Amino acid sequence: MNLKDIIENCLGYLDGEVGEIGTFAQNSNKVKLLIRCANIKIKEIACDYLPLTDECEMVVENGQIELGAFPRRVKEVLSVTKGGVRQYFKVSPSSIFVKTGGRVIVKYHYLPTDIKLNDMVEVDSRVSDVTLIFGVLSEYCMATGRYEEGVYWGEKFESGMAVACRSNRERFVKVGRWK
Repeated sequence: MNLKDIIENCLGYLDGEVGEIGTFAQNSNKVKLLIRCANIKIKEIACDYLPLTDECEMVVENGQIELGAFPRRVKEVLSVTKGGVRQYFKVSPSSIFVKTGGRVIVKYHYLPTDIKLNDMVEVDSRVSDVTLIFGVLSEYCMATGRYEEGVYWGEKFESGMAVACRSNRERFVKVGRWK
């Protein structure tokens, strides 16, 4: 889903008006604030609930990889592998120190960038669109002083995130015998 669809749904919940955002409305303060609130919630989901993960091939020069060389802003480095073998690494504020040289695969969590109205929303696939809408509504209501509504939407967002964060592994019941 793109951000425009999220904002249109939010406007529907707030005003009861369902429809497309016109070119005039795109520049309104309400839409700009909803975009800002959406970016805040997207980053909150990626930081506090379900981090976004990426892998990329990097070149180790002088035993280090600069964090600025990554295509996305690195939040946490998960692993460094070379030829399928995990390598020892140490992370500093500006680079990753690796004992090996050459090309390595780095797996990491990253922070999403701010998105604009027509961009696609980048969150974990377990987060439903409705949950994100509830989060944006909560943030917007708190920012505009509608605290009771903000608490209401915040509770709905929290319950949606609780469902999204549940483990997906299957649960089995051991076969028992009757005595």
